[in-house]
Amino acid sequence: MTEEHDPGDAPGHGGIGDVIALDGTWSAAATDERLRRALTDVAGTDGFATVDVPGRWRDVPALADASSVLYRRTFTASVADPGTRRWLVFDGVCAHADVWLDGRYLGEVAGAFVPHTFEVTDPLRADREHLVGLEVTSARPDDPRSQRDLTGSLWHRPSIEQAPNPGGIWQSVRVESSGPVRIKHLRVRCDGADPARATVFVRAVVDADAPRRVEVQTHIGSEDAVRHDERTVAAGENYWEWTIEVPAPALWWPWALGEQPLSDVVVTITADGVPSDGRRVRTGFRTVAWRNGVLTVNGERLFAKGAAQDPLPSADAPSGCGAAQVVQLARDAGIDLLRLRAHVAQPELYAAADELGIMLWQDLPLRWGYARTVRAEARRLARATVDRLAPHPSVVAWCGHDQPLGPHQQDAHGPPTSGDHLARRVLRATAPRWSRTVLDHAVARVLRDADGTRAVFAHAGELAPLP
Repeated sequence: MTEEHDPGDAPGHGGIGDVIALDGTWSAAATDERLRRALTDVAGTDGFATVDVPGRWRDVPALADASSVLYRRTFTASVADPGTRRWLVFDGVCAHADVWLDGRYLGEVAGAFVPHTFEVTDPLRADREHLVGLEVTSARPDDPRSQRDLTGSLWHRPSIEQAPNPGGIWQSVRVESSGPVRIKHLRVRCDGADPARATVFVRAVVDADAPRRVEVQTHIGSEDAVRHDERTVAAGENYWEWTIEVPAPALWWPWALGEQPLSDVVVTITADGVPSDGRRVRTGFRTVAWRNGVLTVNGERLFAKGAAQDPLPSADAPSGCGAAQVVQLARDAGIDLLRLRAHVAQPELYAAADELGIMLWQDLPLRWGYARTVRAEARRLARATVDRLAPHPSVVAWCGHDQPLGPHQQDAHGPPTSGDHLARRVLRATAPRWSRTVLDHAVARVLRDADGTRAVFAHAGELAPLP
């Protein structure tokens, strides 16, 4: 069983049970048929080099030119109590992977920016020593106008003629434990705030092992914002939505207008009188609007001084070192808004933006053209990105696609300012294209449905079509 994962399950936001961290030193080798057998053989480490997780395999000289790499690591897990469920969690693998545990195929990880979880309750009951193995694939796109991997600017950056391979287990890996009822997905967002009250929307997808009665507690910041619910869950997935009001909230502001108070939202599920699972996310209370090119926060207009931010070498390398520093540098330079161009950054960047009052225009990791087969995956990516980032008050806008018509080619008929060049760009922007017309419409609709509180731009980096 596999699932796409959500922001509440990021490091520091795990469930109530024990966590086995699998970050650190792994073994890795370029894929070949002989070494594939080592993914199921505890002793089969011949031919493998050591690699850091989180990390990119390009940092290992023997793997720098590989497009497919085998990863493996052994770990020890104590025998769990009856009623405990266990989950193997990948926060980020670029770009596709097949996953095994103790020789048993668990499933596929698809998408560099979508965390995934596999239930491993039964395999971890069998023994204490375990082997997790992955075959990870990340290949340079053959045609930038018909890509199949949704990696955005990881492969295509204006500042780098040929970006290095971003492949690898680039975010954390761990084994989580829960009781019989687990929070599978959690979406938290502030639907509106003023000095009198803030409204927080919560959407949860809960997985239960069997029908039962549970208690759900939602706690926000202070004792004045607590909600208790009793619910009946069916076996499998259950979908819940609710709101909770926070009286007299301290409002979050961009740094130029005020302070940046933040509050924790804690959702806990109790089954049979025992805590079964819980999630904690941090958010801020504010109302944002972007109409006719005018940005307002809590009703105050703001002329936002902005800059575009491509993936940092340090943020692209998974430690996140430097991600918070770039936010501080932006504030020191008087910047109000950063556009995260065609990528999802490290969690440290969003936390720093929340704390320092830097607003974020968040692109989805879509750049240039895509094959027609990616529409369903792009829609899943849009939903997962909203789930992951909706709690952050710093995120004020979503953008679906950067330069959907593909890379601009040098025009042989004149410089970029010539009439011929501009005419060609107008024709290019006017003609129907699948990536811009169909894909971007589908992605923008998902963003609007998932989050109606922020501005949604279908695409950027192209001339607007003629009316």
